[in-house]
Amino acid sequence: MGTSLDTTTGFNPDLWKFIEGCNKHVDSQMQSWRKLGFYREDACTNDKQLDEATVFQGPRVYVETAELRNDECNLVHYFNVNNVKQYLRSKGVDVEHLDCDTIMADQNLAKYLDLIQNLASMTSAYEDADPEAFVTKVPKEKKLLVESAENKRSSYHAYDSDFTINYTAPPMVDKYISAALPSFYHLYVAVVDALQHVIVEDGQQWDIKFKYLQDACLHFELFNGSTNACINVVYDILMDYNALGYVVLVEGYQDAQPRTLKAAVQLVVSVDNAMLRHIGSLRSDLGVSYSGGGFLLPFFIGFADYMTEVNIINTTTPLAGSSAGSITAASSVMYTSNRYKIVLLIERLFDMARKEGYVATLDQNVPDALRRMAVPGIYEAINTRIGPVQINTAAKYGRSMCPRFVSHFNDDDDVINAIRASCNVPGFYTIGPVGLRGERCYDGIFSGDFYYIGASKAAGKRTLRFIPKALGYGRVVRKNLQNDVANSLLQTKEKYFVHFIRLKSLFRQLLMRRLHYANLGTLNVWQTEVEMCIKIYEILASGNKAIKAASQTFDDWLEMLSKVPGAQGVQKHTRDCSLPDLFKRVIASERALKIGPKSNNHAGGFSGNLAGINIIRTFSDPKKLSDVHFVSTPYTLSEWLNDELLFLNNTEQTVTMTLAQQEIKLLKALLHNLTPPSSLNYYFTEFPYVIPSPYSAMVNTLGALKPPLLVDIRHSFDAGRALGFRWLLAEYISFENWIHLRIRQLEQDPSSSILERTRNKIDDEKLSERSSNKLIHEKQHQQLQEFLQMVEHRKIVELQKAFKRRKNLTGLRWELFKIQNRILRRAIVYGVIVTHYTNIFGHRHLWIT
Repeated sequence: MGTSLDTTTGFNPDLWKFIEGCNKHVDSQMQSWRKLGFYREDACTNDKQLDEATVFQGPRVYVETAELRNDECNLVHYFNVNNVKQYLRSKGVDVEHLDCDTIMADQNLAKYLDLIQNLASMTSAYEDADPEAFVTKVPKEKKLLVESAENKRSSYHAYDSDFTINYTAPPMVDKYISAALPSFYHLYVAVVDALQHVIVEDGQQWDIKFKYLQDACLHFELFNGSTNACINVVYDILMDYNALGYVVLVEGYQDAQPRTLKAAVQLVVSVDNAMLRHIGSLRSDLGVSYSGGGFLLPFFIGFADYMTEVNIINTTTPLAGSSAGSITAASSVMYTSNRYKIVLLIERLFDMARKEGYVATLDQNVPDALRRMAVPGIYEAINTRIGPVQINTAAKYGRSMCPRFVSHFNDDDDVINAIRASCNVPGFYTIGPVGLRGERCYDGIFSGDFYYIGASKAAGKRTLRFIPKALGYGRVVRKNLQNDVANSLLQTKEKYFVHFIRLKSLFRQLLMRRLHYANLGTLNVWQTEVEMCIKIYEILASGNKAIKAASQTFDDWLEMLSKVPGAQGVQKHTRDCSLPDLFKRVIASERALKIGPKSNNHAGGFSGNLAGINIIRTFSDPKKLSDVHFVSTPYTLSEWLNDELLFLNNTEQTVTMTLAQQEIKLLKALLHNLTPPSSLNYYFTEFPYVIPSPYSAMVNTLGALKPPLLVDIRHSFDAGRALGFRWLLAEYISFENWIHLRIRQLEQDPSSSILERTRNKIDDEKLSERSSNKLIHEKQHQQLQEFLQMVEHRKIVELQKAFKRRKNLTGLRWELFKIQNRILRRAIVYGVIVTHYTNIFGHRHLWIT
């Protein structure tokens, strides 16, 4: 979807109808409440921020070609010159002076420069390099304008919540994200594993094991920007082990937290190795596979960009792809990870296709574009990557197409040829076959069942298939737990996504309100507010008569919730009603969408016995779901409020809990506190909502057969990012449904507790294979060690000091972040989350504030 109004993919009135349709059900419910006497908006301050739809004039798309910053070349001084020269000599390259060209000519050093750029970007902000840039702007009245971009940053509170949608034009982007980055989840797993090695070692290997822990901590702190001090993380792990009886700690260990790693380790008196749950995996939990897509390539790249930004795609993620999907998969290893550079390369390729025609001419230009993307030695980068990269194509023998899944390459030309073969739509890409390893090959879409449009299984335990067109598997709208396809039809669940955004925004604000009261020492006031909120919820659920009779209760509640904690009373007409208004919208949404506690739109509607079943396997099969559709979270506002009251009353005593009860408590804490990202960024399009995908309508997929206009390319990139965000919301909703079912399963069958099953048992076949096969976190650890050997030690120290000087690690949001991060770290240590959802535990916003 772009700004070309004469095309099927342009902005058009249907877009606004779509946006309005997501709120229609809520507005109708709220209007009926206003008529019954539920508070009116005129009871609030008049300077409340206006709704985005009333102040937003029209989408802007950044179209100027700004001069690209050569940031990476400014960071060559981070390298240890002697070590780099020694490394290059070992590869037969002798250089006198180390410069950027030398670095970029080696795939390993190019990757290391990528990592350095990411670390450096967390310590500084960029200036506007392009103050005269222009944008296109399309108001609702269908005018196509080009105007000066006076402001290339903007931020909107979307959907009447604190969820922000930001627009940052390319010259202003200050964060550098790369698929070469490590997995945050495996960074933490390495710390846990290293600590286990140390506390069970009492012989001559202790110093070696302790060095492993020190190195794992350095990696952990560097790549999360020192958001968490590793000494605190190690101490927390020991507290969790002590609570489960895995270790015995010295008497008085709680009196003072240790200041060094060695002091923390020395808190351990004894370890029950038979009970200790070993951690790690030989195989990635989630892989990503891309279908074919032709000239929808910018949409693919935008999706991959978002998945990389949240750390779902990282150096450990298996990737696969066919046709345009093969280019997308390979681009994650090519380290041209500046999103603006990639978009410019796509634009150059498409411009040539427009000029020269796009039938049987692409093979003249695609290889050149790929070589511009890739660094020399790209085949080595793919061959040594932790997460395999698979290029799909098909060899023709007679009338048969034989699938070829290529994941190991002989040289750079072999990589280029494999992608050429994967893109070879007969008669479209070129005339005839593309030769690959002595075979006549065609498009990767022929490598398997057409139903998957070339999106084969990736090398992970679970495969996410990106199929944006409404074809084959892309026609599926998931209503079960699987959530294994990212397609444009995800937006058919938009009203549930908008509800989820509002609900989590409300939870986030209420949690910070509790923290504010806790800091003031007045949690009793917060408890009164929670009790009043429960009362309001019950009144609104009781019917029209109860609502009409509760006008004074509504006034008391409004005054209470519109007041800043600790402040004195507020005057009428000067209240900030944003929080009570969001509260009201969430309840209206629950009622209008019929997603109360026993709704069939989430796991609350399932009434069967869960004992002895595999939840994921059972509820990923549509045939076994009866009338239950997992399109909404089962965790309603009513449940959250009652759980919060339970927390405040502190009725549960940990010391008397069984292991199953401890697991339930931890799962409830995840439900109560964990939230998806609180913002979404666009880099070419200014738009105050999650951008609808243009490819949900079959007619719009015709854009795959013809190169789009420049503005379409850039806007399509952001539409791909928006689709990635939709899939992420669907993943959180699926996860919360799983938690709901798992809690009920533990209540029905306490013996199914993972904590019970690991007691007195070493659980994994991977331990016997460990001598010959390294676990994923061990491979990642080794590669990060090799990276740091090439970096000047003083630059590492400078980075650590710069991280600690950051000023944003304060306030209520920081306190909430610490709570969320602590809960997810405990869940990883306890092993209570199935591998289907461990990708969530690596999301960037849960590790870096």
